[in-house]
Amino acid sequence: MDEFRFDCAFCDVTVDAATAAVVKEQAKAHLESHHVTDLREVFAVAFGGNECDNDCGYVFPDGIEDGVEYECPTCGHDNFPPFLERYVYWRIEKET
Repeated sequence: MDEFRFDCAFCDVTVDAATAAVVKEQAKAHLESHHVTDLREVFAVAFGGNECDNDCGYVFPDGIEDGVEYECPTCGHDNFPPFLERYVYWRIEKET
């Protein structure tokens, strides 16, 4: 039976489940509850130099020195949910 796993990069939590969808939801819930601040540096690297997901034209600065926030200062769009979705997606492993 295949199983999917997510290992948190910030603590010792591991999420295991039979489906990727279950792992994805549980991993997102864990990160939202415990690591929103820890993810800011990852967000700054991932979104630095990229436009807001709301297509307003705002470009996020490179690095965290400029105080990167998840919310777009131009349009107010919360970029955390789409960032978290991608972050978790790329870190789910399939075990066979």
